[in-house]
Amino acid sequence: MEESTIPSVFDEIESEQLYFEHATPGQRFTNFIIDIDVYYICNFIVVFILATCMSYSGIEPEDIREIFSHKLITFPLAYIVYMLVYFLSEGISKGRTIGKVITRTCAVKEDISPITWNDAFIRTAIRVIPFEVFSAFNGSPWHDKWSKTYVIKQRRQF
Repeated sequence: MEESTIPSVFDEIESEQLYFEHATPGQRFTNFIIDIDVYYICNFIVVFILATCMSYSGIEPEDIREIFSHKLITFPLAYIVYMLVYFLSEGISKGRTIGKVITRTCAVKEDISPITWNDAFIRTAIRVIPFEVFSAFNGSPWHDKWSKTYVIKQRRQF
């Protein structure tokens, strides 16, 4: 008697897993390096614009240096810029930052649908937890695990 060749649900799941391949640790690290460079550039631009505006409003250069030397001003400003860079880039592009564009990867939900603004916000908020970056050594960073998202290789468009 001949066996049926009807594909099972498990065959479909296996083919999906092959089709949507997780990003490699090297790609994830490259994303991090590129995105942190983008953050530093954006942070520099924001501080430059603020200092220029302060200068044009009549504040003396010594006073501007004094303002930007206080950690109570620079740390919150740095975190705001950091969060805006990640939140806006992942929210606008549905899961892609500059680093992900370059490495051809994308953040998606567990069901492989594009992330939403809410998902982008959760991923970004988790990123500012101290030592979160070290959670990547355990395989899946907290911003992926806790937001129920992951990063996949972008499929090629033919």
